[in-house]
Amino acid sequence: MLRFLIFFLLFAAAIVLMILAVREMLPKKAMRSETQVTARARVYEKRSVLGKGSRKNGQAAIARYMTFGLEDGTAADFLVTKEMYEKYEEGTFGVIIYQGNQLISFEAEKYDL
Repeated sequence: MLRFLIFFLLFAAAIVLMILAVREMLPKKAMRSETQVTARARVYEKRSVLGKGSRKNGQAAIARYMTFGLEDGTAADFLVTKEMYEKYEEGTFGVIIYQGNQLISFEAEKYDL
């Protein structure tokens, strides 16, 4: 009986450890737990990183990032599309909408002069 109890406890512990390991390997769903935030922001920095892999057409993949300075004094860094990266210059002010680590949109403020 004691051997059965020890076997059962070890088996249960192994199952729990496997479940925890699998959960850690799954992609994080940050957007589920975070609320959507809208704030005034400024494009603080732009940078691009050359990927290690290559695309089918022979060109290396490039990851483009933009860092935004938010009105509360914090900074937020996001992976952006090539179009957004090329559209906005450093120093551009506007309204940012994001959720967790996902940039939803950024629209530059328009000034009438």
